[in-house]
Amino acid sequence: MAFACPRCGLPGQVFKLDAFWRSLAQDAELKAALAPPPTRAVGYAGPAAVAVLGVFAFASGNSVLGMLLLLTAGMVGFVVSRAVDGARRIRADWERRLYCRHCACQFLPEDAAL
Repeated sequence: MAFACPRCGLPGQVFKLDAFWRSLAQDAELKAALAPPPTRAVGYAGPAAVAVLGVFAFASGNSVLGMLLLLTAGMVGFVVSRAVDGARRIRADWERRLYCRHCACQFLPEDAAL
């Protein structure tokens, strides 16, 4: 199925954005403008270390500090997982996008003229 650009209506100049970006030369002007969103290097080492400290504090008899550390680790882990999910959604949206070489328009397949 050939997609047509919703702006100019030409079907022959529409390509998948990720494939078009990979086909560009490294020094092309569009390479930076059409680049994929940056991936975030987020790890779970921090929340895991805080959780281990919370378990040690809880086991050593300091239950208030242990519970506080475990609660903090859970909340930070939740925030980190939300950030990772958001970055994945943005990357998946970029991978779905189409690009019209005629009018330099980016759009989703459901917005394309058939």
